[in-house]
Amino acid sequence: MLQGRYRASSLSYSLAVSVKMQPLLVCPVVGLSLVLHGWRRAISCITTMLALQIFLALPFLQANAPAYLRYAFGGPGALQHAWSVNWQFLPEEYFASPRFVVLLLVVHLALLLWFAQVRWIPGGF
Repeated sequence: MLQGRYRASSLSYSLAVSVKMQPLLVCPVVGLSLVLHGWRRAISCITTMLALQIFLALPFLQANAPAYLRYAFGGPGALQHAWSVNWQFLPEEYFASPRFVVLLLVVHLALLLWFAQVRWIPGGF
């Protein structure tokens, strides 16, 4: 991460996530690069990122914590069939199902773990 500047890289990444959720797409790579340089450093950097996110969220949490936590990360209707490109073949009733959302998450996490085990980490975990 940025030529050994782990804390600065973590803070930069956390600030990027606070502005827009798109940097979360590279979260597995960020996590993997931290873990490959030691669990202690990874936990320290993750703690730093979480602390910054909590600090930035404090005004919103103090004003209305339940609404902030419910809607800040997509909230109800986060998956919208009209905006989906890859899932247009699926009827909207299946697409909107909570089970489908959980299935997508589980498959995504399983594929990430498989790639980490087989391709990204020499010799596996």
